[in-house]
Amino acid sequence: MTSGDKSSSEILQTPFSLDSLDDVPPPSGCEGTWHRYVIRQGENTIVGLREGARSEVLAVVDEYVNRLNQRFAKHQSKAQR
Repeated sequence: MTSGDKSSSEILQTPFSLDSLDDVPPPSGCEGTWHRYVIRQGENTIVGLREGARSEVLAVVDEYVNRLNQRFAKHQSKAQR
C-alpha cells in the first residue's frame, strides 16, 4: 500500500455519494432523455444509465445512495457485534 492509498477501514468509514450526473445520448435503439450517474464510496464506483428528466433521475439516484448507505450501516453494525 502506498502512502496515498486509504486503508480498508478508512474506505469502510466513507459513505456512498453521488459523484456526477450527466446528460448522455440515448443507448442504441432507445429514445428520450438519458443520464449517466456515478456513485462513489472511496475507491468503489457504481456507474449507471437512467432515462428521464434530470430531476426525476436525481431523485431516483439519491434514493439509491440512501439505500446503499443504510445497508452499509446495517452491515457495519453487525460486524461490530
